[in-house]
Amino acid sequence: YRDVVIASLGDSAASGQGAPERLRQPKPVFTASSDCNRSGWAASAQIALRIQSSTPETTVHFWHLACSGAHITGDGNNDWRTRSTQPLDSGGMLTVGANDTHWATVVQPCLAVGLGAILLPGQLDALQAACIAGYRAKVQRAVNALPAHFDKLRGPLEALVPRQNIYLSEYFDPLDSLTPPVGICVGEIFASHYLRLYADVAVEFPLQDIVRTRAAAYGWHFVGGIRAAFQRHGICQLERVRWTNSVSDSKRDQGDIDGSWHANRTGQLVMADVGYPQIAAGLRP
Repeated sequence: YRDVVIASLGDSAASGQGAPERLRQPKPVFTASSDCNRSGWAASAQIALRIQSSTPETTVHFWHLACSGAHITGDGNNDWRTRSTQPLDSGGMLTVGANDTHWATVVQPCLAVGLGAILLPGQLDALQAACIAGYRAKVQRAVNALPAHFDKLRGPLEALVPRQNIYLSEYFDPLDSLTPPVGICVGEIFASHYLRLYADVAVEFPLQDIVRTRAAAYGWHFVGGIRAAFQRHGICQLERVRWTNSVSDSKRDQGDIDGSWHANRTGQLVMADVGYPQIAAGLRP
């Protein structure tokens, strides 16, 4: 018999934002932690449950420490380093970096510029292009600085978790960036072609590349395959095949817009399907 400690660190993609335990119920809809929008449906929590059930000779202690809004560095609302100070002998799952790009500060105001207006073809693209222009330099600076942020993260994290036990996860893809773009975004009709193309080129592709290359440079495990699994299940798909919440999905299921463009329950379970065999293999004695 043996004990295994698994900690999940990171941002809203890791906390389970968008996949609350209580659907359409009075708040708090997140029972694991309403402050951090932590959910038991998060892929990391589901992976820990599967490891426990598949290895009866092992006792799994799961520390769900991810927090919605967390950044790598202390320039955001939450800094993960304030939440974990004791060395961790077993393993750590990490999904972080998206908030450091400041993408959320772009998509929220720019997605709203067409609300309530009657627009001719092309007008939404023009309005959102003008909105994005005001944030373009800030986002580019943030993306350029992201590798250095990961470098700052490496030392404190490896002081807590042995390097060979760190699993840095690929992000899910809310925009089907690896497949041909659709004309009208069914799930989010105010997400213009211009906004989606900008998100892919300026944020999605560099973010995924930085996460992958940093994991390789540090000798951490890279949990891949998540982005590919999400293709044709992004925000622009019909609800029955969508693994990413639209704004209306989030309002309906958790009573606010905070879960918008985050993985829903199905998406979290798919991420668990992809990540479980990769993480479980590293825990075998």
